Amino acid sequence: MQCSKCNTENRAGATFCDACGAAIDYTCKECGAAVKPHSKFCDRCGAQLSGETEVSGEQGISGEPASLSVATALPPVPSLEIESIESQGSTNRVEPAQETPAASRELPSSFGGGRYQVVAFVGEGAKKLVYRARDTRLDRDVAISLIKSEGMNSHDLARLKREAQAMAWLGDHPNVVTIYDLGEENDQIFIVSQFMDGGDVAAALDAAPDERLAPDRALEITAQIATALEHAHEKGIIHRDIKPENVWLSSDGTAKLGDFGMAMVSTRTRITAAGMMIGTVSYMAPEIVLGNSREADARCDIYSLGAMLYEMLTGLPPFEGDMDTVIKAHLNVAPEPPSKKAPGISAEIDSLVLWMLAKAPNDRPRSAQMLLQSIAAIRAGSTSLGPATVAAAIEGTPFAEEELPEPAVSPTRATSVMLLPEIPTSPPALGEAASEPVAEQAETEAVPEESVDVPVEPVPALEEGSAPAGLADSIIGRELELDDLTWVLDEALAGRGRFVRVRGAQGVGRSRLVSEIASCSAGKDARVFVAACREEDRPEPFHYWMPLVGLLVDEYEVSKLRTDLGDDARNLAGLIAGGPRREKLLEAADGELPDEILDPESLVPGLTRMIRRLAASTPFVAVLDDAEWADGYSLRLLEELAHGASIISMMLMITTEEDPASSRARGELDRLDSVEAKKDVHLGPLDQSATNLLCASVFGNVPREPLATGIFDATGGVPLDVLAAARVLNAEGALDGVALPEEWQAKVPLTLEDSIARQCKTFSDEALAVIGKAAILGEEFNLVFLGALSGIREPELREVLQAPVFAGLINPDDSEFSFSHKLLREAVLAFSTDAPEGADRLAWAKWQSTILRATRAAMAGEFEAAEDLAEQAHRIGSVAASDDVSGQVFGVQIYGIRKQQGRLADVEPALRAIAKGMAGDAKWRAAMVAVHLELGRHADARDELASLASDGFSAVPDDPNRLAVLAALAQAAVQLRDGDRCRELLDLLLPYRGEVALLDAGAHCDGAIDREIGLLADALSQDDEAVSCLESAVVINDSLGAEVLAANVRRELAVALIHRDSAGDSKRAVELLREAEATFAAIGLDDLAIQAAAVAAVTESKPLEGGAGQSEATEESGASEGGLDELVESLKKDPPDLKGDVGADGALTLVAISGASDEIASRVVAGRVIARQPRALLAVYGDAPAALGEASTLVGAGASDSSPSSCAAVHAVSDTSASGDLLLQQVNLIASLAATCSPGEIVASAAAHELGGDSGSSIEERFVELKGFPGSHRVFVTHA
Repeated sequence: MQCSKCNTENRAGATFCDACGAAIDYTCKECGAAVKPHSKFCDRCGAQLSGETEVSGEQGISGEPASLSVATALPPVPSLEIESIESQGSTNRVEPAQETPAASRELPSSFGGGRYQVVAFVGEGAKKLVYRARDTRLDRDVAISLIKSEGMNSHDLARLKREAQAMAWLGDHPNVVTIYDLGEENDQIFIVSQFMDGGDVAAALDAAPDERLAPDRALEITAQIATALEHAHEKGIIHRDIKPENVWLSSDGTAKLGDFGMAMVSTRTRITAAGMMIGTVSYMAPEIVLGNSREADARCDIYSLGAMLYEMLTGLPPFEGDMDTVIKAHLNVAPEPPSKKAPGISAEIDSLVLWMLAKAPNDRPRSAQMLLQSIAAIRAGSTSLGPATVAAAIEGTPFAEEELPEPAVSPTRATSVMLLPEIPTSPPALGEAASEPVAEQAETEAVPEESVDVPVEPVPALEEGSAPAGLADSIIGRELELDDLTWVLDEALAGRGRFVRVRGAQGVGRSRLVSEIASCSAGKDARVFVAACREEDRPEPFHYWMPLVGLLVDEYEVSKLRTDLGDDARNLAGLIAGGPRREKLLEAADGELPDEILDPESLVPGLTRMIRRLAASTPFVAVLDDAEWADGYSLRLLEELAHGASIISMMLMITTEEDPASSRARGELDRLDSVEAKKDVHLGPLDQSATNLLCASVFGNVPREPLATGIFDATGGVPLDVLAAARVLNAEGALDGVALPEEWQAKVPLTLEDSIARQCKTFSDEALAVIGKAAILGEEFNLVFLGALSGIREPELREVLQAPVFAGLINPDDSEFSFSHKLLREAVLAFSTDAPEGADRLAWAKWQSTILRATRAAMAGEFEAAEDLAEQAHRIGSVAASDDVSGQVFGVQIYGIRKQQGRLADVEPALRAIAKGMAGDAKWRAAMVAVHLELGRHADARDELASLASDGFSAVPDDPNRLAVLAALAQAAVQLRDGDRCRELLDLLLPYRGEVALLDAGAHCDGAIDREIGLLADALSQDDEAVSCLESAVVINDSLGAEVLAANVRRELAVALIHRDSAGDSKRAVELLREAEATFAAIGLDDLAIQAAAVAAVTESKPLEGGAGQSEATEESGASEGGLDELVESLKKDPPDLKGDVGADGALTLVAISGASDEIASRVVAGRVIARQPRALLAVYGDAPAALGEASTLVGAGASDSSPSSCAAVHAVSDTSASGDLLLQQVNLIASLAATCSPGEIVASAAAHELGGDSGSSIEERFVELKGFPGSHRVFVTHA
């Protein structure tokens, strides 16, 4: 095998030349694919390889070997694979791009006015096209990356140019691929970079025996890339995409890191559906997997480099499988030591790799320099880095590091754990050295000669344009506090718990500091609970602890709940919405819901025991952010927990203003100062030096000390203000080479509001409008709902939001985005609202915001809060707009709330008055159609629908409300079974699939329009289309956080599946119905929960003729044998139409008689018998009092008849909208109710009793269990 560089003949199958060390490349002459030594056939094209595998020599000084084609002679150049996650298969690694000969693709002839003559097309990445070219001026080969500019605006292109210029300066390093030039060709940007003639590490691995490198070679490459990272991190640049394909080899084997500039641009401009997931999945750090790319620092690069080192040593990445498997492994699975997968790997190398691959960033090497020192120690034969060190790092053992005052040995995480000084019992004070005994012990320890001395590094000066590697923006200047709290955390997790209060003004980084500690806690296997308290919240008692309490109720056995809470379980059940959790608590209390909730203070001891039980089994960390806005009972529980924290593994943290001017519970907050195991952390503004570093993190490698000084003077060193000012100056061109920085000092914004206003002016008009609506929605906002408000679908909306995300205004997430700080949201509100001319902007914004909060509360099923917020919005709107305008919006909100509750009858007179005053307004006419239907006035509803439908629904104007009005009419057409209108509306709505129906700019939300399309399709027997649309409606409504709407659609989807009746449909329908039932029960919509349960029971074909909780008397009576099972089956086969039986109050009442003789059946006069079996009947009544009266008469008649075992069950149904399906939804309930009767009894449901009123008879109240209907049910029993 001849080396193309030095012409030395090597042995067959050699990987590197034994004379000069150059890599020998094995490729197929037919297709240019890399093949293994000794291969007989190419595994890409199938061509036979004659004799030994053909060798394509490396690109050397003398040029290309004459015997090779362009395709086989050229190694690939750095390719952009930032977005290649979705395209990866089970190999977990993307193959490097292969060059295409010039003849196979139309090539540009040149770039740069003819200076760069194109030789070949190399490959295509997600963001660029890559060509090999010849620099005619300097006579050298170069790589040309032509940037794809589709979708970029002028601001994106300007930013790309600035970052590429910065990358060019960064590239002047022996281990970084050099960028030579930047230019434009036909309005497209191109970047000229060094052409690497040794290929990439991925190709070297493919060519190596067993696809792995010798350990020393792997360490050599790792050290060279660590050197490149050290250089980059000093410039404030994080690569985020370290992988074999991005590490290039020169002809002499030197490793260089490539794709810095493009990785940087991609991380700052791309928003994926799961947040900011940047990089290639096989090498991706856990914090990037979780979507926290904005918080990623130098340590994510160290993790990726560790994954690459793992592959170089073993031939495989740390984790294999499909993308989901690999992602989960990064988060949860400890990698096997490399020595278990490949021979010849020492324990020291194992330790190094596992240290680099630690899940928590704090447990990895803190900097590239620390990594380099450890590699050097291993290559020099040191044994000080052992498995114990890695175990200590992963467990979070605190190591004495640079902050110690130059001990005789400066220990690092690479130093054996046996050499550590004794851990002090309390941390050194902020800014002070460690206590003397610690230093003395460090000096007297026996230190092996091979231990590595690590000098303390000085903080880089601003003139070098650097920020400390490994520090996120808002942690700069908080290093001492972070180290201090990390020590407190380790103490707490070791069983010496603490309570920490972080104080400071808004914008100083309180939340950022505690979130860093919370993240660190999660990495140490602690259970972490974080709650953000907000001024606009309406907290109930223990509001901020209830999510945790709910999870503990789910996890704990009933016996544990009984032990911890005792009788207080009843009171806690009263604070929890209905559903399984409430039932479990009532079971623990052996009781029923109390008539009224006792003083919530009585719950504090029990809840304290529950949470301490958790901390006794799992280390526990809790954070209440902005605790001055917490309710008093949440703070009382916190106080009780804090008093006992010192003896368990618990760390409790709160953040507050330094001295809160206002607080929801001032007394409770002040009492926290008396906690013994308490630590106060006071955060103030940054000093000039830290401000310089924070500015440098924005400005990159360009010295701007005078500008940073101006920013410090203007902001006083408040980190949020510093970042905002630096970012806007950067966006406005502070790095564009202005000769006199003093000119920029004059442009430094003087306030945060000024910074944000100027920053937003750099956005497009569309982005500015969207960010204004986001601010109206709140500090956190739902992306789907924002899209509906803005009229922009989600994929396009993510693109629009790229600029605000890049500017640091917004934190992206899956569907719930948030402003980076509440002050940033307030600054946006101050100038971006669409208030009418002359209106008070802030008052208008507050009105709009309160309207939308009311809508979101109603969507979540928080009806009481929604109504209160709607009334509050009405009061604000009366001032901000006018009483008339505000009143109309209030009417829409109350209509929406009552519609979701099924209680439009409550507000019928008010809605009728509004509709009369707004005669001709289509939205109010459509609202009245819904009212008519709920009240059983079907003829009125049908007439109004026909009127609106005339001339192709031309009465519905083409305005922003049109979609919501058509949606409401579609619901009516389905209920009325109006086939012609259903067909018309289906044609009108189909183009809007995927959109959300809103009334009055969000005053009411009807959810995904896919729901109405699905209902129309179901009514027209288009089964597959109905199921498909309703499925997408479930997804959209879930994304909206619209619990009520999503539960309704689950119920409707279940019915559509039952109608379709394909394989598996029934089983899935039951699952959906049970999910809907649980949601309805938790929200308190009991009628809907019962209906869902009834349909589920019918679908399972399990007649409910007997109840789990029936009494002995019932069993003796034979009521369960009264023919109700046959009656149920008969009704399933032939359900009658009940539309004509609905009473004037919009309800109907069912009476089931068990043990009914022909004589009893003949006496039904006030109602109508709709089903009859030999020993049972079912009758329907339009009037509940009449039904109860006649049931008593019929059972009384049975007492003197030949069938003495007769009894009756009575149930009223107020929601009659289900029409023909109504009977099937209710018959199982009344059958189960009848099974609880004893002879001579009339058992009425709570609904029937409420509608029937006081009969004057002696009434007995009971709680019974009904088969198929979870929980205890209140019934009222009388005797004939």
